[in-house]
Amino acid sequence: MCTTEFPTQSMHASGNSVILATAVVYVNDIAGVPQPCRALLDSGSQVNFITDACAQSLNLPRTKCHLPIVGINSMKSNVQKLKPVVVSSRHNNFSTEIILHVIPYICNELPSHHLKKDHVKIPEIVKDQLADPGYGVPGEINLLLGAEVFYTLFIGDKIDIESNLTFHKTLLGWVLTGKVFSSQFNHFETSAYTCFNEESTNSALSLLVTKANIRRSDEELVEKHFKDTHYRDESGRFVVRLPFNDNVSLLGESSYMAQRRFLNLERRLCKDKDLGIAYHKFIAEYLDMNHMNLINDTDPGKRTYYLPHHAVTKETSITTKLRVVFDGSAPSSTGLSLNDVLYKGPKVQPDLLAILLRFRMHAVVMTSDIVKMYRQILIHPDDRALQRIWYRKCPEQELQEFELRTVTYGTKAASFLSTRCLVQLAVEVKDPSLKRVITSDFYVDDLLTGCPTVDECYARYKALNEVLERACLPLRKWCSNSKELMSLIPTNMDDPTYRLCLTDQDRISTLGLSWQPNTDTFHFVLGAWNPPAHMTKRSLLSDINRIYDPIGLITPVLIKGKIFLQQLWLLKMNWDSTLSADLQARWVRFYSSLKSLDKLSIPRKV
Repeated sequence: MCTTEFPTQSMHASGNSVILATAVVYVNDIAGVPQPCRALLDSGSQVNFITDACAQSLNLPRTKCHLPIVGINSMKSNVQKLKPVVVSSRHNNFSTEIILHVIPYICNELPSHHLKKDHVKIPEIVKDQLADPGYGVPGEINLLLGAEVFYTLFIGDKIDIESNLTFHKTLLGWVLTGKVFSSQFNHFETSAYTCFNEESTNSALSLLVTKANIRRSDEELVEKHFKDTHYRDESGRFVVRLPFNDNVSLLGESSYMAQRRFLNLERRLCKDKDLGIAYHKFIAEYLDMNHMNLINDTDPGKRTYYLPHHAVTKETSITTKLRVVFDGSAPSSTGLSLNDVLYKGPKVQPDLLAILLRFRMHAVVMTSDIVKMYRQILIHPDDRALQRIWYRKCPEQELQEFELRTVTYGTKAASFLSTRCLVQLAVEVKDPSLKRVITSDFYVDDLLTGCPTVDECYARYKALNEVLERACLPLRKWCSNSKELMSLIPTNMDDPTYRLCLTDQDRISTLGLSWQPNTDTFHFVLGAWNPPAHMTKRSLLSDINRIYDPIGLITPVLIKGKIFLQQLWLLKMNWDSTLSADLQARWVRFYSSLKSLDKLSIPRKV
């Protein structure tokens, strides 16, 4: 039995922390193409790990494995493993074939916060041979390389740069380890991770953790950056800068990766004609609306990042059945992605629960959303080179480079930048009641608001339309529980979705809840449920999580199922062990009874 413990950067009474050995390595994907991944080197682990997300992105095949992994509080679970995978160095010809075990999560970002550059003097011999160019900037860990390869990697040479920090030479490049004092970090976060291998049949995987001290300093920095750099152009549209962290200079080459991803996508679009037509139509709209533009002359000295892209479909959507999403988390040649070098930014809108509860208090309510909210906000021209894509309409054409001109789905700061512009609009509004609506009744781009009377609601409708139109943030899909109010809202010949024309039975989604405006009631639609051939604790938990109830309207009904799950925990059932016939029958009876919820209607107004 062996234990691995790593407080990623833990702040104790001494105010000290430890930098752990990390490296960017190549891992061969299903096609044998080396892909950069960030690894933690850990001599205390008997096995090697890979996160589920990373294994999926590499499309690596898995096999079942009886390897109980014990985590915090001695909770245990079996895991899957990959067939032997080739891991290689970025700096030399070293490569090795290892078995990786798949787990949902390895540890918090390492390091927990930015290490001040002026506190680490990098020797000349080390500069071009760093195992992890982003050693001082918090980043995701994809792999954990354990004792099986740890001692093979370390060559033995080391350079002490301070009394507390050392560069060690490895086959993966130079890694930095050692003690760091609190003054060398801007801020601390604490996390703990423990895992050891022990034969057992107990259940549950618990691999983490405590997160303390929200990164207020980063959030304050991003807020200041927005205030200092945003502006509105001559049309009133917001223009924003991307909030880069200190690691942006370490962003590597990404063009080849994005090209390869596009060619894979193109093959899929050629096979699925309907998907291809919808995809190219979406991109054509991007071009027609001037949300992206062709790059003819490229400056080789300019810092760039190429975003892979793919399709996400939503058949239930009224307006957009297919959306192209851009992958800002795809690693560049250094292992860092665009999202790794961006701050996320603070949350600036109320919680969903607060908005839904307030929505239930008004006599007359109305809903709407902002048309293509992200794409209504421009990215500053100096930052657009970091939002490039490869695209062509058919394989016979040459691949072309484009720049995305607007806030982009899939980038880390997109939600903050768009919602912060909405908050900024409220700051600039003089009317206190309108200011409150913009700051309190929007959840991202969705508006849920209301008033005591129809006249007040109509006045609010006109005021909101006017203010948001001036900022190039048009509203659409207006809907209300009041037919009188709906009769006052005009139709728009240019946009058939501007005002929703519903039948008495129609329902719409309001932040995920099914709302029938005519009866002003909430409803639940569970959909078809087919019991799996082998019911497990995992599948039962998935069944419960399928039911969306953000404000607890049907908690008295669901509590019976949650009590049943609690009993399975007490029985110490394994996550993936098939339940007994009796337990399965009990669950089928319970879940089948939930079908009656389809007939339930709950008044919105309280």
